Amino acid sequence: MNSNDTTLSAGGATGTLSLRSLAMQAYIWLGVPLPVFLAGWLRWYVALPLIILLLAAVGWRFRRGMRGTCFKSPHFSAVRISPKLWWMAVVLLLFTIFCGIGGISWQLPADNFYRNALFYDLVRRPWPVVYADGSILCYYFGYWLPAALVAKGAGGSILAGDIALALYTAWGLFIALCLITSYTGGRPRWLILLLFLFLGGGELAMTGVKEISTLTGADPALLIPAYDPGFYDLSNMALYMLYIFHQGVPAMVGCLLLLFESRRPEAMLLPFSMMLMCAPIPCVALLTVLVPWLLYNRRRALSPSNIVGILLCVLISLFYLANNTSGAGFGPFTEASPLVWMECALIWLLFYIGIYLPFIWREVRRNWVFWTLLAASLLAPLVSIGGERDFGWRFGIPLSIYITLLAIDAASRVTDWRRPRNILFACVLAFGSFNAVQRYYEVLRHAIVDGIRNHSPRKLTTDMTLLSDPAYNECYDNFMASGESFFSRHLLKPQRNEK
Repeated sequence: MNSNDTTLSAGGATGTLSLRSLAMQAYIWLGVPLPVFLAGWLRWYVALPLIILLLAAVGWRFRRGMRGTCFKSPHFSAVRISPKLWWMAVVLLLFTIFCGIGGISWQLPADNFYRNALFYDLVRRPWPVVYADGSILCYYFGYWLPAALVAKGAGGSILAGDIALALYTAWGLFIALCLITSYTGGRPRWLILLLFLFLGGGELAMTGVKEISTLTGADPALLIPAYDPGFYDLSNMALYMLYIFHQGVPAMVGCLLLLFESRRPEAMLLPFSMMLMCAPIPCVALLTVLVPWLLYNRRRALSPSNIVGILLCVLISLFYLANNTSGAGFGPFTEASPLVWMECALIWLLFYIGIYLPFIWREVRRNWVFWTLLAASLLAPLVSIGGERDFGWRFGIPLSIYITLLAIDAASRVTDWRRPRNILFACVLAFGSFNAVQRYYEVLRHAIVDGIRNHSPRKLTTDMTLLSDPAYNECYDNFMASGESFFSRHLLKPQRNEK
């Protein structure tokens, strides 16, 4: 069957989800926050032309796709539609609820106080959100905008927004899973879903150090001085969904969509700009491979779609540069010595990256994208934005997604391998999934002990002046743009301050 055909049987068991349909879903899911942001935050004479250009660029992309070849892509194939695929969609929806998205189930404390307060402000305050002191809500909040728009349409109902947020997240996960399934041959498998939800870095080694320190009373830093430095990670779905869902899920959909579009340089900057609205730091990492690729294909890259993408990227970047933290600019991270950085790098290369290399070596040995992302991610912790220390591991998210994709692809073929290679790879996959198991256990324990037994609220709420009160909010600068900037002077929609 041609990969661009979509044929559904009455039972839904012999159809396919075409590459065109899959790409369209990814563009819609990733792109919806952009026109909402443009209409809500910009002056009308800036927003209206950009929205028209955005819709025209997306239309141009899919009109070209109707000619039959623009949605064919190496490694990607149509996804078979079967009852198993729909059961996987149900599992992803339940998984989204389990992780506390929208507060339907119990949320881990973590940063959910801040996330919920931000969503509250997006729903209950007029756009753009401007506080009494003149500060502007300035954050990568694109992920929340579709749900906030639904909540506003429902009369400011936070509950309606929470339900919309959970459905929107589950849809994003389903798109990502389908793109991975497409990359691995198009046949839905429970193994792919299992690894999609669990696979990550080798934090089993770090956990072992922590347990030894607990038993012996020794400081983990004495056993491994670089223990838990906040420098590196090989992010997994547990980390994305429990702590950084607002950029983790968009980064996953965006990275996979860009990989899908990689043979079409004329169509890459538009999805990149969409991803930038939700996940700016992973986008910085992608620039290390995107810029050389577009320069190499500069004739094809000069397209209407990419020109619109550049305009949107510039505008979104101006918005982020108005933020108090990012406005401080890039600089060297000086809180750790070179010795600590080298030790962190060695641990990361051995236990997070190295454990997968023997099994994906054939795919990466001459893969310049992989080695460029690896080299850039290795050096990223030496850089800081506004003195923050977590730039490094967030920068490494695209590399994590790529390694996860390659490992899942390898696992889909593991039955063709001879022993003991397949047994060793199964052990590596179990090793790399330990951290996710630990985090999900923490969620389950919190739901049972704190939620059901101690009647803790499902959704973590607090004083909703949290974000706009610098004395109460220790992360105030991460969310605010105070003072004058090019964006606030020339682009921001006029808005009276709150009373």
